[in-house]
Amino acid sequence: MRKLHSLDPYIVPIPVIEKTFEVNLDKLYSDKGRITKAFNQKKLKATINVKRKGLPLIPAYSITTHKSQGQTLPKIVIDLNMPPGAVEVASAYVPLSRVKKLDDLVILQDFHIDVLRVKPSKGQIDELKRLASLFEQTKQRYTHYFT
Repeated sequence: MRKLHSLDPYIVPIPVIEKTFEVNLDKLYSDKGRITKAFNQKKLKATINVKRKGLPLIPAYSITTHKSQGQTLPKIVIDLNMPPGAVEVASAYVPLSRVKKLDDLVILQDFHIDVLRVKPSKGQIDELKRLASLFEQTKQRYTHYFT
């Protein structure tokens, strides 16, 4: 981040940008061709130049990892720097697996590799054991579905 001495730390200015573009009046109005003919008769152009000023912002929103479970999202920007404390396996896996292509994923900043080496918590291990036990009971009870 470039240091700007007149601003507080972590304050980033967003400069106003100015763009000039040409608008074809034929394409703007539904009566195609009529404007060009009228302008040609008066020897005028059927286009105008428009100058616009604005902030270079792109609308976006954020959601939590838990909220994103089960969704496929078009693009993701993720920060893998986790807060201190217990980190769940889902904290990294879920957001990384919400897009179809790697090109649609942006990792905001460098992160420590241990974020991806998180081991399941005791509660998660207990739940996996419980589900495995239920599966075995289901297989024994409904053997005709598993042969």
